[in-house]
Amino acid sequence: MMLKVQIRDRSGQVPLRLKSYTRRKLRRLVRHFDLLTDAEVEFTEESRRSQEPIHVVDLTVRGIATDLEVLRARESGRELLPVIDLALNKLDGEVTRLKEKVRPYP
Repeated sequence: MMLKVQIRDRSGQVPLRLKSYTRRKLRRLVRHFDLLTDAEVEFTEESRRSQEPIHVVDLTVRGIATDLEVLRARESGRELLPVIDLALNKLDGEVTRLKEKVRPYP
């Protein structure tokens, strides 16, 4: 099954290659658990007066069944690529835990 990825960018500064990187990494989650159907990514930026802006990535993944829980991850940091990786790693752990819950036991 193919994962549909929707990316929103409120900061307006995320390059196309980072968006495609995020799509590629999110689609890898389907290898762990093939019941995932939709993913939403939102890039935002928080500004601080005395420092450079902080990048925030919100990830939301939904499954094929309505009774599957919605998985979410949120990370923030100064550099965007490590923030994306941290959020995806967190989401990967959530997917693994969900798979264990859903797996039928003998």
